[in-house]
Amino acid sequence: MMKKILFVVLALGAIGAGVGFYLFNKTVPSLNDMKTDFSLSATELYDAFDVNEAEANKTYLGKIVEVRGVVGDINQEKGNLNVNLESGANFGLVSCKMDSTITELGVAKGEEITLKCQCTGFLMDVVLNRCVIAK
Repeated sequence: MMKKILFVVLALGAIGAGVGFYLFNKTVPSLNDMKTDFSLSATELYDAFDVNEAEANKTYLGKIVEVRGVVGDINQEKGNLNVNLESGANFGLVSCKMDSTITELGVAKGEEITLKCQCTGFLMDVVLNRCVIAK
């Protein structure tokens, strides 16, 4: 009886370890090949959240957005490239965290760029993640 219990516990442990290993190593698909849900300017996106955050969350949260705007700032943070797009607002902007595979943008501050990103919400700025350069 003890051998059966030990066998079941070891089998469940092995299955759990296998599932954990799979999930840990699972890659997130790039946004390059994903369908865009919305295409708009950084100003339009920021204004939507600034005017009615709850409604903008219903519309954009978790969606793939293609956003175009003027680069306000480019910086590296913990090995990730971040791009801030000007929103036209005095205090807010559209913060774009680039996909980890992107290390160079090919544009400078003040130039226009179009990015495809996943919208993750509004925290004083509109926050976009997993951004790639739109084709």
